[in-house]
Amino acid sequence: MLPLLRFEEAKYPEPQPLFLPLPDKAADAIPSALQLRQQWKDVNGTLSNHIKNLPADDWFTRHSNISEEDFIKEPHRNRLNVLLDRIIHLSNHRGQLLLLKKTI
Repeated sequence: MLPLLRFEEAKYPEPQPLFLPLPDKAADAIPSALQLRQQWKDVNGTLSNHIKNLPADDWFTRHSNISEEDFIKEPHRNRLNVLLDRIIHLSNHRGQLLLLKKTI
């Protein structure tokens, strides 16, 4: 999210190839849950600070996955829509967890 929203480079890019392109259990070794949790807290704290300090008008600027030329044609592809999309995605997973909890 940090690079996608053009805040800063990824703080911990090392785990990304272990979890995104590979199927489950394909990596030989993964970082410990404690290490991943600490990195998650650090990244989310940094992200929260950027979100709190971003001026309102800057939410309507392009994110990093769209070129300036394409953004002129598709201004809805902005930082705010990326953030809203990720929030909706997380809420779907939260709902899945609530359903799972009821079945256990």
